[in-house]
Amino acid sequence: MSFDSTGKILYVTETIDRAPYPDIKEFTIAGQQGTMPSDDSPQVVRWASADNNYLYILSGIYEIDLLRKHVSLVDLYDAATGEYRSSFQIPPHKGAYAVSIAISPHGIYAYQGESIVYYHRAQ
Repeated sequence: MSFDSTGKILYVTETIDRAPYPDIKEFTIAGQQGTMPSDDSPQVVRWASADNNYLYILSGIYEIDLLRKHVSLVDLYDAATGEYRSSFQIPPHKGAYAVSIAISPHGIYAYQGESIVYYHRAQ
């Protein structure tokens, strides 16, 4: 969902990831009941960051079945329309995959393992 500065909804869109809805489990803590996604639910969106034009969504860490390889994918969406534009991979750093990202004017910061790694974006 995208909102303007008054809170009015501008548009509603979906990501390209078509993961099933999670199973919900109930729990009780200190006599209070609650619900939460089950432990084996897929994590489709790991992190998101935006600049003036685009929304960058760090998808869950995927295993590509054909390659048997783990990857960190960032999906890029037009911030004005919500339309999907492209995807790109953040390479592992010292064997660690990106768990969060932040966008800067010329690059992307990725938190990977015990490091914050800067990747320059081609303009």
